[in-house]
Amino acid sequence: MRNQPKHTPSFQSSKRSLVAAILAVWVGLFVWSGLQAKGPKSFFYTKPTNHLVAKVKAVDYSPLVKQVKPAVFNISVTGNQMMSGIIVPKIRRKRHRRYRNPFEFFFDHELSPFRIPLNPNRRAIPFRSSGSGFLINEKGFGLTNYHVIKNAKKIVAQLEDGREFPVKVIGKSALLDLALIKLSIPRREKLPYVFLGRSEKLYVGEPVVAIGNAKGLGLTVTAGIVSAKGRVIGSSNYDNYIQTDAAINQGNSGGPLFNLRGEVVGINTAIMPGGRGIGFAIPIDLARQVLPQLRTKGRVERAQLGVIVQKMTPALAHSFGLDRPRGALISKVVKGSAAEKAGLRVGDVILRFNNRVVRNHHHLPLFAAFQTPGHRVVLDVLRRKKHIKVTVVLQKWDDSKVASEKVEPKNNNKKTALSRLGIQVEPLSAKERKRLDLPGKRGLRITNVQRNSLAAQHGIRERDVLLEVNRQPVHSVKQLKDLIAQTKSGDNILLLLRRNSSALFIAFPLP
Repeated sequence: MRNQPKHTPSFQSSKRSLVAAILAVWVGLFVWSGLQAKGPKSFFYTKPTNHLVAKVKAVDYSPLVKQVKPAVFNISVTGNQMMSGIIVPKIRRKRHRRYRNPFEFFFDHELSPFRIPLNPNRRAIPFRSSGSGFLINEKGFGLTNYHVIKNAKKIVAQLEDGREFPVKVIGKSALLDLALIKLSIPRREKLPYVFLGRSEKLYVGEPVVAIGNAKGLGLTVTAGIVSAKGRVIGSSNYDNYIQTDAAINQGNSGGPLFNLRGEVVGINTAIMPGGRGIGFAIPIDLARQVLPQLRTKGRVERAQLGVIVQKMTPALAHSFGLDRPRGALISKVVKGSAAEKAGLRVGDVILRFNNRVVRNHHHLPLFAAFQTPGHRVVLDVLRRKKHIKVTVVLQKWDDSKVASEKVEPKNNNKKTALSRLGIQVEPLSAKERKRLDLPGKRGLRITNVQRNSLAAQHGIRERDVLLEVNRQPVHSVKQLKDLIAQTKSGDNILLLLRRNSSALFIAFPLP
């Protein structure tokens, strides 16, 4: 047998050292790769340093529904609807017809009041409809939509437990689409009711629950979120709707929209045809504001500030010294109004109304119109880049005070070209100045707007009257040229125009 070679102690130790070195290198590479994985420098895999969003958990709505559902009721309405005296045969229409009115076909009925033919030979025919409502106190007072009880001769409310009560209309407002009603209950009986919350404290993304008589099936519960606030859908000048994706259908009209605390934050009012689940609710803060008038007077008396406001654009905001578009820009002060008596002027920007922020020109009418006439309010106003406070005593709304003035065009061959703006102007006659109530020789009429010019791009029209340039009154064509020449290239030029009976600010940069 051949002798096997024997390993010396030095060879064994060197072998162990080699194995240990290999293990150390492997461990080092592993640790290094782990550290790199925690904070890689790759653009796509860098971990954000901000805090992660809290996990969203499923919501159990059953305790909420159990608490508030007894205070919601179905409404059945019978009455007479004025329709054309001529019988018109039914015409099969396309299945995907789009309706322009957001209220059309919202609540379940046979004849929609929003589709009345305009015919002088009209007659009353019976109709039946249904909707929803909710109780706001134990005595049987409740809220619903005006269009649900419009033209009603008999109204019946059915509670969840099956009890039915006749309904009396206490107050109504067609403008706000609100109605205060009362269930005729026995004298000592008390009904369940819900609490009115604060829609102003709602935030977009907050969960909400809608309850109503969907499709006439009975009280139906749906859930969703607040999709948006302050929506304007064209139903009136006071649109301020809450948009939600909680499913609402025909018959939901007048039903409540709840937050997770069981408070009513809105009254379901309209859906968008073809909107695939887009619904709108009246903010409960607006209903709360007019409830005392509906209870005592049966109607809503509007107050007026006496101004016409316009949208604040980014260019206008820059011209008036604002960091961003906000507030309501006054383009006209009505003669004899509360605003004129308080000293408000054209060009003032109203930023706050009784410490409430005026985010845009839609907010101011909402704040002012439904205050009590004679109420004293404090306005935060930006005037020539200085902040001042103005106290105004609101007047009762009177449509006759807002007069419309028509300006007749004048033919004059004298035209002056202002190539920088792309307009031609002419002086006003004394008769026209008197009609427009312009002092002195102020104002120039725009007789031509060149196609694709700066003026045309920013909405300036023929027959507009140019009153001011950069807050300086315009008295002559020469002065107008001088004021435009003083505006440097790239700077905004601010124009004040008179269009029909209203004033209008327009701002844009000059090349």
